[in-house]
Amino acid sequence: MYIKVVLSIILSAVIPFCSYAQNESAMAASMVNNLTVHNSKSVIIPGDNGVLNEYFEKTGSQNVSVHSMELIYNGIRSTFQIGTNIAITQNGRLVFAQKDDKVYVKAHSDCKEDLKIQLGSVKYMYHKNYVAVQYKDSEFKFNEAVYDKSKSNFKVYNNGQYVKTVEMKK
Repeated sequence: MYIKVVLSIILSAVIPFCSYAQNESAMAASMVNNLTVHNSKSVIIPGDNGVLNEYFEKTGSQNVSVHSMELIYNGIRSTFQIGTNIAITQNGRLVFAQKDDKVYVKAHSDCKEDLKIQLGSVKYMYHKNYVAVQYKDSEFKFNEAVYDKSKSNFKVYNNGQYVKTVEMKK
C-alpha cells in the first residue's frame, strides 16, 4: 500500500512535465506507471537538505533487462542492478526517470544536494540550475531534457517550452 501512495506522488510530479511536453506525455506517465507494487522496490538515501528516493524494477522480474547504474549522492557511491524502468525524486520532485530507451532529466534550483548518475556510458551531473551530461568527449548543459537512446538525441526544454534537439556523437 505504501508503494502505491508513493508512486501516486511521483505521478503527480510528472503531470506538469506532461502538460507542456504533450508528445512525450505517454512516455512520462508510463515511466512511473510501469513501476507497480509487484515489480518494483525503492531505496531512500537521506541528505543534509532533503532526501533522494529511487524506485526501480526488481531485477528478478520476468522479461526485465538488467542494467548497472552508479549513483553518487553527497559523496556516497552506490551501485544498483536495475531494470529498464526507474524514477528518482529529490526532495519530492522528479529529477530522473527512464523507461526503455527514453530518459527524462531535470534540475531544480532549490535542490542543494550533490547528485551524479552514471547509466551506461552517459553521466548526469546535477548542479543548482542545470544538469551537465557527459558522453564520450562531449558535454551538454541544460535544465530539462528527454534523451532518446535509439535516436541519440536530447529534446531540450526551458521553463516548460521546447527549445531544440541536440544530436549526440555515435
